[in-house]
Amino acid sequence: MKIVYIANIRLPTEKAHGIQIMNMCHAFAGLGHEVTLVVPNRKTHIEVDSFEYYDIANNFSILRTWTLDVVSWGRFGFILQSFTFLLSSLRMLQKVKPDIVYGRDELMLCCASFITPVVWETHTGAYNSAVRYLARKQVPIVAITQGLKDFYLERDVQSDSVLVAHDGVDLKRFGATYSDVSIRTKLGITNDTVVVGYIGKYKTVGHSKGIDELVLAFSEALQTTKNLHLLIVGPEEHEVTLVEALARSVGLEEKQYSIVTHVQSKEVPRYMQACDILVMNYPAVAHFSKFMSPLKLFEYLASGKAIIASDLPSIREVVSEKEVSLVKPSNHKELVESIIMLSGNAELREALGRAAKNLSMRYSWDARAKHILDFVNHVRNDS
Repeated sequence: MKIVYIANIRLPTEKAHGIQIMNMCHAFAGLGHEVTLVVPNRKTHIEVDSFEYYDIANNFSILRTWTLDVVSWGRFGFILQSFTFLLSSLRMLQKVKPDIVYGRDELMLCCASFITPVVWETHTGAYNSAVRYLARKQVPIVAITQGLKDFYLERDVQSDSVLVAHDGVDLKRFGATYSDVSIRTKLGITNDTVVVGYIGKYKTVGHSKGIDELVLAFSEALQTTKNLHLLIVGPEEHEVTLVEALARSVGLEEKQYSIVTHVQSKEVPRYMQACDILVMNYPAVAHFSKFMSPLKLFEYLASGKAIIASDLPSIREVVSEKEVSLVKPSNHKELVESIIMLSGNAELREALGRAAKNLSMRYSWDARAKHILDFVNHVRNDS
């Protein structure tokens, strides 16, 4: 089958959607399909080849189509860039004649549906005229959480046309559980120190992802447990000063924490393996509670490390207390207690890590791709 994945993104990009899109194209191709990823020919400050940047084997094509690269102009520039990318992509589809066009942009897919069958993957709970059109046509819809599917069912979208497919992980990138001595040595962290880690962005869609709260909780945990080190990986350069200022304000010494700016996707497993506890303490806002399926969760699971996570519906869809220490979102006391408990109990950390790693085996990108294409074929055969 000839699959075209259309994504209006800068590639490579340091944002998580680049990881997800590249891995899905790789997984579709790994199932024996001819896959082309279509992206706009936009400038990027990342000079590394896309396949090398994401540490993905080159088994599909990347086609860069013409666009006016004027996103820097603001909202008008983004609209103009999107419109020109839409036009060039539609012309390309008329020539390529794929069996399926897959993507996350409902307007693009709405227009493409006049040319070829489409599949829409939704991440944000969008519900506009393009979405309503796709729903009326009973286009296969892939929702990344049950919360997203429920959102559309409440708006009379047919249940049979919506599949829940959580995000995934490249299991091959995560080998046996170990402590990455080179990362610890580089950061000056001794082997007898318990490292509490956070890997990810400072904010998503304008919402804080919990780094500030983690810094505060960590400083309190230090009053009970002394051999701790906080490792934060992922903030942008301009955000580092904000985190450092907060760390100093709560009395943390420089030797007690490390902040590393964005690293390439292929480096992420090494930093996770340098940690003993991995934290993802999202606040209870609608995006995090219902709509997100964070890549971080699945990578944390695959790392085989003990995890502390916010007890949100979107997280509960994937894990339970058997694999993760769940704490109420924005509950400072519970977060502090969980850090203290896990840092002082190596056996519990190891048990949770083993359970997490075992659970991660269900969430490979290959399994996700097969699940989606089986669903698409079922919907198409019934229509």
